[in-house]
Amino acid sequence: MRPPLDEWKKAIRREMQARLRAYAREGECAREAASQALCAAVQAHPFWREAGTVALFAALPSEPDLHGLWRDSVRRMVFPRIDGEVLEWVRVRDPDRELAGGKGDGGRGRLREPAGRELVPVEAVDLWVVPGLAFTASGGRLGRGGGYYDRALAGRSAGSRALGVCFSFQLLGEAELPLEPHDQRVDAVLWG
Repeated sequence: MRPPLDEWKKAIRREMQARLRAYAREGECAREAASQALCAAVQAHPFWREAGTVALFAALPSEPDLHGLWRDSVRRMVFPRIDGEVLEWVRVRDPDRELAGGKGDGGRGRLREPAGRELVPVEAVDLWVVPGLAFTASGGRLGRGGGYYDRALAGRSAGSRALGVCFSFQLLGEAELPLEPHDQRVDAVLWG
């Protein structure tokens, strides 16, 4: 018998966070190689090639580092900033200079957020590159529990696409990841 969905999700979050901590202890080389492979896979994906405005994220130490995507001068890049219970999206031209904040692992005060003022409406984003703690190959996603990305993705335009990115051990089978009606799916998942 399976536990109630919230307990099941909490257990998966704890397990994934433990796996991510262990992966981080293995060394930066493995994360860097997987991150580079993910950047190449994103850039080769049709969603990337068709996008004009891309929502990226500044990686926490346990997430794939997508720094390699930041240098794309053809696309308008936006990064999230927490505003109450929602994410607002801010245009960033030079992430190395424009993203501020901590480098911790989780929690509002530890995210690297854009300091700029040029807000971009959710509806203007063509491609969402989305982090998560766990994914299924068909696009199921488990976030960190705050619901920020679920709310953002629920408001996206019908023509936009969402691409989940993760390390290979974060990919679970369909029956292993419980989803609720408010959990937003991504259109494709890439892992490294």
